[in-house]
Amino acid sequence: MLKKLFRLILGERSEANQPTENFPSRFDGVGSVQGYISAGHLVRSTALKYSAVLSKNENKIAVLEGIGGWDNKTMKYGFKCIGPMEVAVSDVGSLVFTHGVSATLSPRLVVTDSEGKEIFDRKCSSLAMCVAISADGRLVAAQFAASDGNDCTKCIVIDVIRKQVLADFRPKTYPAMRLELTPDGKALIMHYYNAGSYRYGLDGVLQDEQLWLTFRLNNWDSSELLRNGVQLTQENESTTLSDYREAITLLEAAINKGLPSKDQAKAFKQLGIIHERCEQVAPAIMNYEKALTLSESSGVKGALSRLKKSA
Repeated sequence: MLKKLFRLILGERSEANQPTENFPSRFDGVGSVQGYISAGHLVRSTALKYSAVLSKNENKIAVLEGIGGWDNKTMKYGFKCIGPMEVAVSDVGSLVFTHGVSATLSPRLVVTDSEGKEIFDRKCSSLAMCVAISADGRLVAAQFAASDGNDCTKCIVIDVIRKQVLADFRPKTYPAMRLELTPDGKALIMHYYNAGSYRYGLDGVLQDEQLWLTFRLNNWDSSELLRNGVQLTQENESTTLSDYREAITLLEAAINKGLPSKDQAKAFKQLGIIHERCEQVAPAIMNYEKALTLSESSGVKGALSRLKKSA
């Protein structure tokens, strides 16, 4: 697949101290490392030993080696490829990126070694929104846009040496702006510009649950809290009340922040559903009655009648 989609533009290493302005013009119009930097975005490895520059307009990726200023960066290798979207580079010079966005090519996740040779290639069902690679180049992570009508994104973590998927889950938090694999390879951190950072285990469990809850309570409006509380209730089939703690907190916060009457009724109905599901008859009746008082069309009459007969 690599030979069909890629052309190795510069295979040999540049001289160690070759200045940026002396790079040859064989980069098909870009002409220099600086040309890449001005045309696209740049990412650095954890220890800043390598950088990768993605030139979206030119459909090229360049890998730079060196930790000094741009005047002593050296070009390690470069690719011309079809529709590169996201890129990340490791401390050993290996690269992960996505490509293949066209009418005839499905998106693919590709990993190359420190010499630009492909070592992993995976067909994807949807576009990758961001990618990450571990410092040693062994693990890669990617977040994909939803492809099944679900408004959630999907994250995967892959051991590219063993060709093994270590994690495959839908995160509870927003789609991330940047991904990071922890040094021990046991967790994935999702970073956001204005919403903090949240850590997931490879089992997909959000480890910063309380931090995420606090952010929503402090920053979301009542309608967002209601929507999330309803979603969590609908996704949960448990009959244990403690399993609904997050949903209850969000629904009660939405009510306290202020909602129109029909939306308040919706929130109380969800609270009634939770308590009924957990065989908490008295609080279920209380919440259903509040919903009915706020809106005759809240859809709780049947449940309320049934519970009162059984009480």
